Amino acid sequence: MSSGRITAVALAAVATLGFTAAAAVASVHPDPVGPGQQLRLSDDRKCDMSMGAHASSPLFGETALAAGADRMVAGVTTPATARPGSYPVTIRCGAGGVRVTGTVTVQAAPSKGAEAGTGAPGGGAPQLACGTALLALAACGAVRRRRGPSHR
Repeated sequence: MSSGRITAVALAAVATLGFTAAAAVASVHPDPVGPGQQLRLSDDRKCDMSMGAHASSPLFGETALAAGADRMVAGVTTPATARPGSYPVTIRCGAGGVRVTGTVTVQAAPSKGAEAGTGAPGGGAPQLACGTALLALAACGAVRRRRGPSHR
């Protein structure tokens, strides 16, 4: 292979690496998140704070970011009806500025756990009645034993 071809291939490889360099990434915390939970978005110091920024996602719609201590930030709440899955998040800096992207994962709502009962009448009423009857029977037996044998 000639030196000209080697140089051309090397330049093409460098150019390709330049185009595939890491894109600006939006910061989304916490990730994963559950339905109805608060989410914090940040431009990760990519936007000019004097130009403003907006975030958008199919998950929460669109919201404006505000200048924080050293970056643009926003807080959004995921809808209580959000379905589990990954959602893209795009932050656009100012007019024609940088675009930063990220994703957020929504997990299924945690289970409510086992039903332990509250003592309220309802589905547990037969068990409650049976338990009460057994306790009364045991109490009667204890009283009879204490009094001794009965004589007729």
